[in-house]
Amino acid sequence: MALPKLLLFDLDNTLLRRDKTLSPANRSALERCRKEGILVGICTSRGEGSARLLAGREGIPCDVFITSGGALARVGEDVVYQAGFSSGETAALLSALFALPDGPMELTADTVEGIYHSFASGDPTRIGGYQVDFHTFSGPTLKICAQLSRDELAARAAEAVAGATFVRFTGEDWYAFRKAGATKAQAIGAVAGHLGLDTGDLTAFGDDLPDVDMLTLCGVGVAMGNALERVKQAADVVIGDCDSDAIADYLKGLF
Repeated sequence: MALPKLLLFDLDNTLLRRDKTLSPANRSALERCRKEGILVGICTSRGEGSARLLAGREGIPCDVFITSGGALARVGEDVVYQAGFSSGETAALLSALFALPDGPMELTADTVEGIYHSFASGDPTRIGGYQVDFHTFSGPTLKICAQLSRDELAARAAEAVAGATFVRFTGEDWYAFRKAGATKAQAIGAVAGHLGLDTGDLTAFGDDLPDVDMLTLCGVGVAMGNALERVKQAADVVIGDCDSDAIADYLKGLF
């Protein structure tokens, strides 16, 4: 079997353990892959600042960054894909969120420049960026996340912007709002085209619903043992839990 030319990893509960660290075995396996000429990329729902912070802290070698759930993709420092809300669309969505009967409890917004949030304090590896008052916030965004009590409220807010989609984070009361083209699969297609690769030359690893499209798009889709059942069904291979060295074991098997 031919070696993949690019490996793409979701971060949380996939490449990273539940405590947000990278196991030494997984780090060594990634370093070996790069020595063998295989590119390594991150494909995460996190904003770019948060993803880069974690990658730097954990020593994750990265040639590709796909962040904000696919709204922004870089190869090296070059932006090869971007899909988000315009300034007007951002204002319309925020206005709709503030008009909800319960209103958003907290908000975050990913932009090309960084991450903005309404928290007075928080985990910088998850939030990062700058605290703002979203009643006066303006400018284009890649993704907006809101803490809401139920799906019906998210659906009502999304109606304010044509082409807006939303997804609830598994096990949380947070909803991510994106434009329809801001998906991991769309961004991966742009990255592959920029690098002159066929998506069949790629291997992707994931655990949650936003990973399903990338696992089915890439030549090999790998689901973690802790992945949702729907993700496992979409994958070609299911390996061990993220808290084990399952990724290292899989990568060693390639050689």
